[in-house]
Amino acid sequence: MSGVEQIDPYLLSVLFARETGLPVTVWVRTRGTSSGPANLMVATSPGDRADMYEAAFVALGPEGQVVEGCLDPDLIKAVKRWTGLNAGCLLDHWDGRTDSVEMVRGLITVSSSPAHPRESGDPVVS
Repeated sequence: MSGVEQIDPYLLSVLFARETGLPVTVWVRTRGTSSGPANLMVATSPGDRADMYEAAFVALGPEGQVVEGCLDPDLIKAVKRWTGLNAGCLLDHWDGRTDSVEMVRGLITVSSSPAHPRESGDPVVS
């Protein structure tokens, strides 16, 4: 049984590219009953219509290594950058200190443009 088959989908927060700046969907979760290291799920194909059953698991740590599944090396680099910018926010959510709304409000979006407002840490006004 793969790791994704053991996850309660009600513990997942789905983040599309517009929220992360990544070209893929990301699923962020709380620890739940997991005894493993903090991690998130990353879609293996671009776009918002991703299948969580084909996702890769990426550890939330300094190395940001893929712990299950496969990702393109360029995508791994982008995911490491995004998780590095958002480590505190993502780990607070993993540990249950924040809910999904609080987590999303604290996220910084990656962009190829350094002038992107979310990357500067400034909130985006809708």
